[in-house]
Amino acid sequence: MTLNKLIRICNKYYDDGYLAMYWNFKKSKPVDTHSGDTLALFIVREIADTYQEDLSDKKQLVEARRCMHSAMTQLDALSNALDNECVGQ
Repeated sequence: MTLNKLIRICNKYYDDGYLAMYWNFKKSKPVDTHSGDTLALFIVREIADTYQEDLSDKKQLVEARRCMHSAMTQLDALSNALDNECVGQ
């Protein structure tokens, strides 16, 4: 699977296709607009950084899922820590 194809798949499922706004399909690289949906930019960067051309399509999808799950876990931990900070205030 090409990186562009993987980004297109992810784009189908992200908030009305905003990932495509942060991806240059001709150059196969992220585009930083310095504004807008920074989570979308983060996602395309993470997908690009973890992409491995030699993986099968299924393994590529599994790796993308692992990458997103890891980010979700980190964000959830941060959110919980901030909740705890709010309680302490």
